[in-house]
Amino acid sequence: MNWKSRIRWKALLSEIRNEQCVLVIGPDLVQYDNDRTLFQLLCEAIQQDSDYNEQVDLETQYMFEHEELLQLQPNGYDTDLFNFLEDFYATRTEFDAPFAQLAQLPFHLVISLLPDTRLYNAIKTVQPNAQFGYYPVKEAPIAVAKPTKDAPLVYNILGTLDYHDTVVTFDHLFAYLQGILGTRPLPVALADALKRAKSFVFLGVHFEKWYMQVLLRVFLEDNENKRPLKYSLLHSGQNRDACTFIARRLELDFYPSAPLDFLDELRQQCTEGGILRKPQSARSYQVFVSYSHQDKDTVDQLVKALGKRSGIKVIMDDHSMTAGDRIQQFMERVAEMNCVIAVLSEHSLRSPYVGRELTLCLEKGIRLLPCHLDKRFLDKGIVDEIKQYASRKILEINTFKQERIQKDPLDDVRDLNREESLWRDYARKLPELFEHLQGCKSVDMGDFDAGMNEILNAI
Repeated sequence: MNWKSRIRWKALLSEIRNEQCVLVIGPDLVQYDNDRTLFQLLCEAIQQDSDYNEQVDLETQYMFEHEELLQLQPNGYDTDLFNFLEDFYATRTEFDAPFAQLAQLPFHLVISLLPDTRLYNAIKTVQPNAQFGYYPVKEAPIAVAKPTKDAPLVYNILGTLDYHDTVVTFDHLFAYLQGILGTRPLPVALADALKRAKSFVFLGVHFEKWYMQVLLRVFLEDNENKRPLKYSLLHSGQNRDACTFIARRLELDFYPSAPLDFLDELRQQCTEGGILRKPQSARSYQVFVSYSHQDKDTVDQLVKALGKRSGIKVIMDDHSMTAGDRIQQFMERVAEMNCVIAVLSEHSLRSPYVGRELTLCLEKGIRLLPCHLDKRFLDKGIVDEIKQYASRKILEINTFKQERIQKDPLDDVRDLNREESLWRDYARKLPELFEHLQGCKSVDMGDFDAGMNEILNAI
């Protein structure tokens, strides 16, 4: 039976349209000369470059071709290797045409196993509101916004060369796996998108690598669909025995067809189905800043620096509003925001307004980008400390309510009831909020200029 007739195209297009299909792109999306792999081409390029071949151990026993990992010489440096990789990937023009095709397909989430941003740049030319994220080797991952068709997410699951933070050596891989399988889970919005997916399409992915099987388990671990469809398009040279073994263990459907042939057919199906992505004009990137008024001097500097960047619209709340009006305003605006910058400090941690804004972001899947003025949010006993502070504030509010009612029995003390409710809600949600804040990467604003550069790069 022809591979095209074995794919449930109608169901697949429906899931792409409904943001329930995830595309995973690997390095073997395209075929290379003499059926070599991209890793083999990389090794050859290193061997031919006298400036870099002394940095990598080129002995056969240290060239881990199956795992596609390198081993640095004792005197080698990660930075030099990353510089070489940046130049190497910049020359891989064979990806340009298929990436241009991929950019037209309306996937809301694309997982890339490549370390560069060529795919993201291609999608951004068609969909200017596309977002980029990556999983770091050692650091906690930065939060991402909920991926949608209008704001698709390209996520480099093995890191990115842009920040010299990607898996290249075994040392990198071990540190990476310790995080993704342990204390550094995927960003909440990404994990939710993977959980809801009904189908996965893998193009150019080598599943016989043991760590790729681990990653697939990460992708599907909490998936709410018991048996999501998983299509994998292979080149004829891939290991058939390994594919059969993996298919039985992970319930994959393998199709012996070139991934580019599948791309052509999927593009045709999307065209006929009227869902092919059309170029869109860019909207301003809306950023909300959540902060305590006691940190206003630093926040004013931050807002001024953000305002200088073209295409960014900064939104701040009005601290003169009542509790209810302020939160209502935030709830009305939050759906339009691309990102919320949380300015963490001793002061903001004790603000139920900031707490409510941040918990709303988590509940609604809005991208949260924390930055900190001090490291109080990392203290072990901070949750209990703020709970005690909240209890004292609630007692003060109740005392004040009684005083006002004694003065005027008709006073409904509605404003104080709202403030009390805000404190109670904040205290209840503290454990979940701080688990998130302490588990994700936060930008250190101790060096303001360096911190602003990191925030702007993250945006």
